[in-house]
Amino acid sequence: MIMKGLLGGLSSIAYILLLLFLVFYLYGIIGFYLYGESDPFHFGTLPLSLLILFRISLLDNWSDVMYVNIFGCDEYMNVYIPPEEETPHNSLYYCHNPKKHYYDAPIYFISFVVVSAFVMLSLFIGAITMSMSESMEELKRTQEEKKKQAQFEKNAKKMQKLARKVIDS
Repeated sequence: MIMKGLLGGLSSIAYILLLLFLVFYLYGIIGFYLYGESDPFHFGTLPLSLLILFRISLLDNWSDVMYVNIFGCDEYMNVYIPPEEETPHNSLYYCHNPKKHYYDAPIYFISFVVVSAFVMLSLFIGAITMSMSESMEELKRTQEEKKKQAQFEKNAKKMQKLARKVIDS
């Protein structure tokens, strides 16, 4: 029954996944162009942007990524190192283009969290719940039909017995 409900909701889940991918892709492109230069560790390439957006959608330490982009990598050195500690081995952590995004970064990150984590999660849960309730209704309908069929057969046997009694007497 559980598997039937999950399999019934796969078509809805496929559409939700497609919609979620489009949301990630659009936000990934926007993040790459807005923050790629000032925060190359998180948004340096489109695949990195998509990966960090997946992490943010799971609500995993997303506020630190937002703060790096609000205050700049020179002030909020979560992943970045100061210039005096730069070596050829840690070039990924250099902060060469610190830019502050006081207004657009909170809008970008909070809107993404709301859309991806809360709305999409609600859609997933809703699709599975609807599919499970349809499966439960079908199971109840099948059980009621079996009951009616059993009652009908029982009544038919009684009618046959009565008919035999009438014929015999």
